[in-house]
Amino acid sequence: MDFWFDRMNRSFLVITGHYCTNDHQLKSKIFSFCSFDYRHTSDQTAKIVKKKLLELNILHKVNRIITDGAKNLSNAIASLGLNADHIWCIAHRLHLVVTNGLALWPKKKKAVGALNQGMKKV
Repeated sequence: MDFWFDRMNRSFLVITGHYCTNDHQLKSKIFSFCSFDYRHTSDQTAKIVKKKLLELNILHKVNRIITDGAKNLSNAIASLGLNADHIWCIAHRLHLVVTNGLALWPKKKKAVGALNQGMKKV
C-alpha cells in the first residue's frame, strides 16, 4: 500500500496484493487504485483501506501489510485491528538511505536575518 502525489498535486492510494493460487502460482494484482481526496490522517486512511478491503472481500485474508515507514500509515495499520504483520518496505528504506546519504534532499536552512530576529540583544 502506498500514497503518492502527481505533478498536479493530486493524491492517490494504491493497494497491491500478492497471493498464491490454489495451484501454488504466485500472483500480483492491483486491488485498488483510487484518488485520495482526504487528509492523510491515520484515522481517515484506516477507514478507507478497511472499506476497500471489505468491498474486495479480502479483509479476513490479509496477513501482511507492507508500507513505507510513514507514521500515519503505521498508525492506520495498527488501528485496523487485523491479525497481520506490518512490514516496512525495503525499497522505500533504501531510497531514504541513498537520498539522505547523498544529500539529494537537503534540509532548508533559516536565513541569518530570521535567526537574528529571534535573538535578544545582550
